[in-house]
Amino acid sequence: MIVCEFFNWAQSAGVALRTEGASALARAYLDSRLDADSRREAEIALICLADDPSPRVRRARSSRRLRMISQMLPRPFYRVRPFYRKPS
Repeated sequence: MIVCEFFNWAQSAGVALRTEGASALARAYLDSRLDADSRREAEIALICLADDPSPRVRRARSSRRLRMISQMLPRPFYRVRPFYRKPS
């Protein structure tokens, strides 16, 4: 049900609205407790959004997931010094 409604809406929505919709769908998928059927439908919609012609929509779809993954990665325990070049 979610997928059909989302795609009916996305066909008539502009890029800005589709970008917001992709971000909201990704946020709901990652942060909400969806039942199994809704979760599967959201997965299908997110997979289909990978084929959206707008790079803004594709970026919105993936940025939330990348932030979540980066927060799960362990932080390095050493400090990396930035490259320093002496002035000439």
